[in-house]
Amino acid sequence: MPVITGRHLDRAHEEDMISWVSGMFDHLAPGLLHLDSKNGFVLQVLHPSTVRVIQAWDNIATLSILSQTIESFRAAGFTVEVDGHAHLTPMLPPSMSPNNGNQEVGESSGDIESGGSESGQKKSMASNSSGGGDEAAALEAAHVGMWC
Repeated sequence: MPVITGRHLDRAHEEDMISWVSGMFDHLAPGLLHLDSKNGFVLQVLHPSTVRVIQAWDNIATLSILSQTIESFRAAGFTVEVDGHAHLTPMLPPSMSPNNGNQEVGESSGDIESGGSESGQKKSMASNSSGGGDEAAALEAAHVGMWC
């Protein structure tokens, strides 16, 4: 995990971030998942004071935001489990991109690269179910683990 410093560390300690992480325990019962599809990671609430990182996209943007989020949990007094639990999901090479370089309206290239667009995710899942071949199977395997 990247070490956060400077403004990112300051951001992790801001009151709205502390309030957000604390609020997660008010809204999710133990065992339930929080899917952050914009930033590409999945968290699981274990009990009133512990959250576990289940999965994250293996790219610097996702891991940086996740590090900042983990710091917010810790600053709020919660325990965060990462090692031995989190699965890093590799990013897909451009040749296996669900859009083959084409963006949906309203998507930025950053959304596609980071997997941050839910509509793009759903579109790729739908297109996989009717297609065939090794690329489609590999694409489906990568997306199913992260977005179901």
